[in-house]
Amino acid sequence: MKAVPHCYPCALRRALTTASRVTDDGWLQQKVIDEGMRALADAEPDQTPAELVSFLLDSVHRTLGVSDPWESERSRWLEEMLSVREALEKSLDGSQQPLRRALLLSARANVFDNEILSTQAIREDLTLLGLRGGGDADSGFAFDDFDRFQADLASAGSLLILHDSAPELPFDRVLLERILVERPGLKITSIVRRAPLLLDAVAADARVAGIEELVDGVVPLELPGNVGSGEGMRNLVSLVEASDLVIAKGQGHYETMVEAGISCYSLMRVKCPVMASAQGCRIGDLLLVKN
Repeated sequence: MKAVPHCYPCALRRALTTASRVTDDGWLQQKVIDEGMRALADAEPDQTPAELVSFLLDSVHRTLGVSDPWESERSRWLEEMLSVREALEKSLDGSQQPLRRALLLSARANVFDNEILSTQAIREDLTLLGLRGGGDADSGFAFDDFDRFQADLASAGSLLILHDSAPELPFDRVLLERILVERPGLKITSIVRRAPLLLDAVAADARVAGIEELVDGVVPLELPGNVGSGEGMRNLVSLVEASDLVIAKGQGHYETMVEAGISCYSLMRVKCPVMASAQGCRIGDLLLVKN
């Protein structure tokens, strides 16, 4: 899925949001925008939206002189979401379809990679989705390939999961624990980013969230634009080819996996009008779809 003109102002907004985390200096924020517009003008026209954002933020980090401006925010949200993990596990107990519910909870948590939202907006989203108070939510999957997923899991010997943001990891762990109940002995490999970008999960986050102790391996990949191209993509393809089942969390992974022609189950929340139009759904809808 290639970037379209609507993706460019969105990418610039993420650049400005990142700059605002580092400095309140209006001159420096303007410089970030100026450099960002020049970077976008030089960007390859056939990039995915995720690659476009990654390319732009490389320029932003150089301009700001920082490598990980979202580190404290990523850690704060991860710790807060870890505090609700026990409640998440208990919420599966009374479900008639605990695996489907675990997938739904993981998809509902796919809100943190929209870092343009304010902290208050994210908390409101979590409440509406039944993840922070307010009881359970009534939102299900707008598109639901659960039956196909369950059938594929039943015959799988190995699973590859591409994680999205760090605060989602406690929800991903609950999902993986349930998958192992359904399919004991399943070999699981988790993919995270090698270098930090926005709120995306890195190896240290997987360790804190307990993912590392649950799976057979956590693999940090150099993933420009979430899955990107070059060496990162070649390594990813090798891991995909060695796996019976693949789950890709988040819209960015969906965009690039589809563009690369990689078959997987995408588990995500739709974040923007471009994706909503492509899927024939609404912004905020939850999807479990097989590419």
